[in-house]
Amino acid sequence: MVKHRRSETVTNQQSRIEVLVEGAGPPVALLPSYGRDGVVDFDDFAGQVAADGYTVIRPQPRGAAGSTGVMDDVSLTDLGADVASALRATAHGPAVLLGHAFGNIVARVVAAVWPESVRAVGLLAASGSCPPPDIRDTPTIAGDLTAPEAVRLDALRRGFFAPGHDPHAWLTGWYPDVLAMEVAAVPRGDLRKNSFWSAGTARLIEVIPEFDPFKPQDQWLELRDENGGRLTTRIVAGAGHALFPEEPVGLLDALLPVLRRLCHPGIAPGPTHTPPLSAGNGAGS
Repeated sequence: MVKHRRSETVTNQQSRIEVLVEGAGPPVALLPSYGRDGVVDFDDFAGQVAADGYTVIRPQPRGAAGSTGVMDDVSLTDLGADVASALRATAHGPAVLLGHAFGNIVARVVAAVWPESVRAVGLLAASGSCPPPDIRDTPTIAGDLTAPEAVRLDALRRGFFAPGHDPHAWLTGWYPDVLAMEVAAVPRGDLRKNSFWSAGTARLIEVIPEFDPFKPQDQWLELRDENGGRLTTRIVAGAGHALFPEEPVGLLDALLPVLRRLCHPGIAPGPTHTPPLSAGNGAGS
């Protein structure tokens, strides 16, 4: 699935960013979650999206994979600039940015500061306004390579994987320095008060994993209430916060029809088995 993938290096004032590119067609960029790269976690998904007729772009966070750069006193705007420079170099036209977990925050920044580079923003496993206190620290525990394996697995089970899913795959793939840099870049307090939160005026695609503890069901309506008609929301049944390794077919079913409508408005989007939010499951479409 990745045999036609190529790697490019994009340089800006602070960093040298490795960008993985595959496929041909409208650009779709994937931005990874806290402390992880955008390689193995996204490989299968990226290949499937590329095969559906898109150019899939994966800028690797500075400090991860083949990317390097300043790691101290880094702001979200700095991280957004890394992505924006990657898009300018590799995307032919505005891209759909799919940000997983922390990546959705970076995607919002790019859309707010560099709107000409963005067609729409995907908020994949985006946290609710008030995750449970015992869940908030699970990324730093899971990404602490010095912690006992049992402690890290417990954090992965609690914070990332739905009941019955094996979390062992995510014992690897963490970059502690990247995790620390990204955590420090996030402003303290209510992120909804920041100018980037609205992602400018971009169309928004929300994907909620059914069992994501970072967004309990009583917070599923928040983004709809904030954004109204700009927002399309889909649920991936059976998934937790990790999402990509858990329910890859459900994730593709949720996103591919939306991508087709956004990027190929004259073509029928095809079937999807992922239901929209509805009153019957505690939310609205």
